[in-house]
Amino acid sequence: MNLTPAEKETIILTSEADDTASVYTFDARLIRKLKQLHERFPDKIYPAEEVKHGAVSYIVPKKCIVIYPPHTDEWKAAARERAKITGFHPKMMDT
Repeated sequence: MNLTPAEKETIILTSEADDTASVYTFDARLIRKLKQLHERFPDKIYPAEEVKHGAVSYIVPKKCIVIYPPHTDEWKAAARERAKITGFHPKMMDT
C-alpha cells in the first residue's frame, strides 16, 4: 500500500490521567530518534504495538513531549553570539 505524504501522519495521544504519551509516526527522523531513545531507556521508552506500512508506535514519558516557540531572527542571532563566546565550532564536512 502506497500512502501519500499527507497520509503519513504523526499522532501524539495522551490524557491528563496518564504519565505517558503514545507516539505514532511515519516520520523517518522521529523513528530513528525513538529507536535510539528506546535503546538508551528501554524501561521508559518502548514500542507500543506493531504497526504496518512503515509506521511505528512508541510509549514515551509525557515529560518528553515538549513544544517550543518558533525561533525568531533575534533568537538565532543571540544563539550565534553565545556560540561564538563559548567557542562552538560546527563539524566540517569531509571532502
